[in-house]
Amino acid sequence: MRQVFNNLKSRNKYITAKFARKLLRVFAGADTSERSHLVCSFVIDWWNITRKNGFNSHEMCYFGNFGEGLDDYTFPPRLPNRNLYCR
Repeated sequence: MRQVFNNLKSRNKYITAKFARKLLRVFAGADTSERSHLVCSFVIDWWNITRKNGFNSHEMCYFGNFGEGLDDYTFPPRLPNRNLYCR
C-alpha cells in the first residue's frame, strides 16, 4: 500500500474521502494509526473527514479539521495535512 501512495505523491495526485473510507474500513485488515496517517494524508476533500462519513476521532483530529469542515470558504481550499509516514 505504501508503494501506491508513494507513487501518488510523486505524481501529486490525491484520493477522495469516500475512497479513503473504503480503503480504511472495507478493503483493509486491522485499523491502525499508521494506515490512517498514510491514507488520510492523501484525501483532497479533507472537509469530508467527519464522523458522519465513517472516520474515527483520530483521523478527524489530524486530517479533518476536528470534523468541523471548512473554517473559511476560500477557493481553492488548503491542501491536506501531510504526516511523518509519508515522505
